[in-house]
Amino acid sequence: MIQQRTALALNVLFAARVGVGFLSYALMARSFGTSIAMDAFWIAVTPTLVTVNLIEAAGMGAAVNFYTSLSSEPAARRRSEIVGLLVASFAACVVLAGGVWLLASEVVEVLAPGLPPAARTQAVQLLRLASVALAFGPPTFLCLGLLQGAGHFFSASLTIILPPAVLVAGQLVVVSHVEQLAAFFLAGYVVAGSAALARAWDVLGLGRERPTFGRLADFSRQFVPLALGALMVQAIWLRERSLASTLGPGAISALSYALRVVTVVGGLVAAGFETTVMTVVAEKHVERDHVGVRRHVQRVLLLVAVLTILPGCLLIVAGGDIVNLLLRRGAFGSESAQLTAAAVLGYLGVYIYGSLGRVLLPATISRRRALTTFGISFVTLASYMLWAPALAEHLHILGLALAAGLSFAIATLLYATDAARPA
Repeated sequence: MIQQRTALALNVLFAARVGVGFLSYALMARSFGTSIAMDAFWIAVTPTLVTVNLIEAAGMGAAVNFYTSLSSEPAARRRSEIVGLLVASFAACVVLAGGVWLLASEVVEVLAPGLPPAARTQAVQLLRLASVALAFGPPTFLCLGLLQGAGHFFSASLTIILPPAVLVAGQLVVVSHVEQLAAFFLAGYVVAGSAALARAWDVLGLGRERPTFGRLADFSRQFVPLALGALMVQAIWLRERSLASTLGPGAISALSYALRVVTVVGGLVAAGFETTVMTVVAEKHVERDHVGVRRHVQRVLLLVAVLTILPGCLLIVAGGDIVNLLLRRGAFGSESAQLTAAAVLGYLGVYIYGSLGRVLLPATISRRRALTTFGISFVTLASYMLWAPALAEHLHILGLALAAGLSFAIATLLYATDAARPA
């Protein structure tokens, strides 16, 4: 019961994070719209956002497992190994940030070869500023994973809100051009990284421990397959955007709006449970309490399934009304609403994955089944590649969304099958 209350409280914090994030987007739209300068900004922050998404998807789970795997070690050894992980990750991220800074022109050319020369020059300058965030963003989420492993869920959840909160504050106070926007984007990750590191250092009692790296390979064995799986999931959305570009104006935007609607609704249902399931299952797995693992996952899954039913039914029977309520203003007219509502219906399988998958995926990760996660991600990507072109050709936007929905529904079923397997 305490764990369920904690999860529900964490859902409130997740809702706050979503709200602050939406506010930052709304302020950007109000100030800069879809100008070429804004295009340059999005290109500049893409490397940081992609890397942070991968670390959030793969690194936090690996960090939770890493922390729980150290439970049998003497306290001093445990602390020194944690310091070693943080030092190694920060060093790797500094190298990555330096590489992106040095190769900024080449990175922009790869990401956006069609940008006009003036915008490309601006994007390079913005990228060199925003790339510094690569040194702070990924280590932030590793610190948060360690805090979750230690049971400090609220510290982790509050820290995640800081990057969009700083961006919102900057736009409300001073931002008038994209260079300032990029500066506040960087500042958000610097603030979050500093806060996460300070909190982890205090809570975990790291003090002046010297780093050791004897268990770093254990972390890598968990992290690498998870990161590869996360990359394959990202490839689905990249392929979807490529196919959508052949369906006429508005297709990419309609899919983007629809995906945001279903992922936010699904995340609000189960985000808090994702955090607690990962930690509890990791602890029980280390203790070899396999019966306790299955019971905990089944209990939480049943609760999330009940919470998922009503929003899911609303998306099916009133998807158009929801889209109109949330989005139909200004340039977003009736045609845009119809396209987006069709995609919302097709994304139902993504909604299911976004809710039930937030219980099943952490349960798989926390039982050290990184290769299983990799395999399921491969099946998800392969199935999407198989039927997406045909569905897009016959059903257009609905078909593309349906292709993703079917693939993620298969992923949910595979994760559920894995959860039922004996250890």
